[in-house]
Amino acid sequence: MQVGTLPPARKIEPELLGPLGGETLQQTTPPDLFPGEDRFLSKSQRSKRVELWRSLSPLLGRLLAQDEHVLYVAQGVLRPGGLHAATMGALSYRYHQVALVFTGARLIEVLLDFRGHVSKPRIRSFPWSQVAGIKLSWGSLRVVCGRKKKTTWSLSTRGDKKLLKLLVPRLQERLHPAAVATSGEAPLWHCTECLTGTPARPRHCATCGTLFRSFKMASLLSLAFPGAGLLYCGHPFLALSDFLGEVMLFGLFGSMLVSASGSEALYGAGAALVIGFIATKLESIHISHLLTSFQRSETPAHRAGWKKFGVAGSLVSALAIAALVPLAGKFAAGVDRDLDFAGLESTWNGTRNPSEWKFFDKESSLRSQWTHEDGWVVSVFAYPLGQADTPEKFWGEFSAGMEAQGATDVVSDDQVPAPLKGYRHVSRMTAKDGSHTVSINYFVYDPQGRDIHHLLLNVLPEDGRQAGARVKELLGHARWTDAAPPPR
Repeated sequence: MQVGTLPPARKIEPELLGPLGGETLQQTTPPDLFPGEDRFLSKSQRSKRVELWRSLSPLLGRLLAQDEHVLYVAQGVLRPGGLHAATMGALSYRYHQVALVFTGARLIEVLLDFRGHVSKPRIRSFPWSQVAGIKLSWGSLRVVCGRKKKTTWSLSTRGDKKLLKLLVPRLQERLHPAAVATSGEAPLWHCTECLTGTPARPRHCATCGTLFRSFKMASLLSLAFPGAGLLYCGHPFLALSDFLGEVMLFGLFGSMLVSASGSEALYGAGAALVIGFIATKLESIHISHLLTSFQRSETPAHRAGWKKFGVAGSLVSALAIAALVPLAGKFAAGVDRDLDFAGLESTWNGTRNPSEWKFFDKESSLRSQWTHEDGWVVSVFAYPLGQADTPEKFWGEFSAGMEAQGATDVVSDDQVPAPLKGYRHVSRMTAKDGSHTVSINYFVYDPQGRDIHHLLLNVLPEDGRQAGARVKELLGHARWTDAAPPPR
């Protein structure tokens, strides 16, 4: 039973240039595409190829010369550039599907849509008179035109590879590499409406006046509003994906900006927002560059409508950004409680006045300093944790930072005076002049306020044991109080 019949105007004649494989292709049942097809294509593949052939038939009926014969029709994927493959991933192959029509005069590339159908496609042709070389290797077909311009396709089915392996040597006999060594014309582009030759990426067809969608317009729309440029190109799925991706990215970096604490965090979140914005816009513009090469037509009214949309979209985007700027840092996590120490007034003297601090007076995280009668100074810092942060993560980052500075661990455990919970870290530091110090660090976690309170004391190695005992004694008299930011 036949799965289809060929359009009456054209036939597929793979043996027009001579027998393939030394003997004429034969088939016992009436063919769907050409005699001997069952040697190359399965029944399901023939069914799909007949459907493709039917959709190509009206186009080929207008494009082919009266005496031009079709040798074969294959399906494949135009090898995407590295940047397209990186930005679009697997989708880049879906948007590079092509039908390859081999005739006695040329190779015709017809770009298919996302579903593999013909729909006002981009059309290019490679006349054999302008092709310097054609090669089939590892399932890929490569055509080399003048000035060593290469175009490569990956073939979709094993049957195509098997038949073209026999057909390509016949085609190579029709090439004249020396005659096209300096030619730079191929591939030839064709208007999607009237099929006459056009330059690559034309603004309009000089013959029929058809207006093509503009890369410049797509780029401006991409800048104006998320996904607008891709929607203008006629790809709603990509436009929706781009819109959702940009909105999620804007929400992520926007939340970082409004919750940033301190100037460094604000600058970092702002820089991340700007970099993310630029990266996503460049990606959208890059994909638009590919999609506008498909030469979809439009009317002046259609373009005028998109111009209005671009103005409205840019206003919405500007308002969203303008609304975010005054919120920067407004929702930053703050310190909810402070550590105070009572009952040791005879040996420790504390102050929350920055003008009386001996060290770290410029640090915004410093809350107080406590001086022992022997001259040791304990600095108490407080760090609010974000929603995604944990004490374990904080302590791990601190340990990694100390190791990066060349510190040698002496003690690293969770021995903190009860009822406090936290982490103790004592390390030996070596200065540039070769001198040594001991850094005593206690980290106390406030579960109620989600703050990390850090006690720091740097002493000489010979004072390390005694100073460590005094800091532990100080922590034993710790109590939680309401947060009282130092006056600055």
